[in-house]
Amino acid sequence: MNSLKARCPTAFRWIARLWAARPLALAVAVPAVALAAVMIRTGAAAGDASSSRLLFSGTNKSAWRLDQSATVTRIRRVPNPSGTGTALRFQTYDQDVFPLTPTSNPRSQLLTPLGVKVGGQFWESYEVFLPRSFPLAASRHSWISLGSPAFGPPWAGTPPAELSIVGGDFRFQRNGFASDPWQVAWQAPIVLGRWIRFTWHVMLSQNGYVQLWMNNQPLELADGSSSSTTLYMPVIDQTDTRGPWFSQLAVYYKHGTFPQLTVYFRDFRIATTEALAVAG
Repeated sequence: MNSLKARCPTAFRWIARLWAARPLALAVAVPAVALAAVMIRTGAAAGDASSSRLLFSGTNKSAWRLDQSATVTRIRRVPNPSGTGTALRFQTYDQDVFPLTPTSNPRSQLLTPLGVKVGGQFWESYEVFLPRSFPLAASRHSWISLGSPAFGPPWAGTPPAELSIVGGDFRFQRNGFASDPWQVAWQAPIVLGRWIRFTWHVMLSQNGYVQLWMNNQPLELADGSSSSTTLYMPVIDQTDTRGPWFSQLAVYYKHGTFPQLTVYFRDFRIATTEALAVAG
């Protein structure tokens, strides 16, 4: 079984219980009307890609609806490690496992509801910074999830679209329900000590598609024996068929492979247009 296959179905139910206990929370089987009410909180025009609208800005940790970290100090807004401004520093320790976090693999993770209806499309963009102290050699023998633009209940495995680090590379790898299971759609060597921007364009549907940019350059995504900058694929599959759907940022890795990992993120935005997602 591929090492990315996630990873503990019973523990994923932990998120549903925690979510249900929060004010204005979503139940797993949330009615459409209730979900729309949550979208209004982020200013979303659900599924309306024709209007230019910022759906979510994740610059501040307080903007995110759920923090799945062992302690509140694991994710902090700190000075930019390379230049001016600030960034969100994610620190994950090998002991950050269930019951402190949802699964038997350690994580620090933020989630926000997606303000998009099934069949709608959205853009998600953010920058990632791996410090020069990042354990490059060890990362060649493990996997690290950096999050998914769209995932939800029943949380039954690896998301359909996910950015990760595997074998020392940034990677977008399909899950086990893809037409070509576990195919690596794209990968490139990781870069240390430099901000790297990733931008997703996603249609949230069982008959959806994804596009991915790195530093504002479109990427060729493999689809079987061919490739294209648009990968038509089920963004909703057996892993997340029920919804509601969330966007995630994470530092989530295989237990026992690192004593601790630090990754920085900044300028996280979800919008109905590329211009708003990338430039704010």
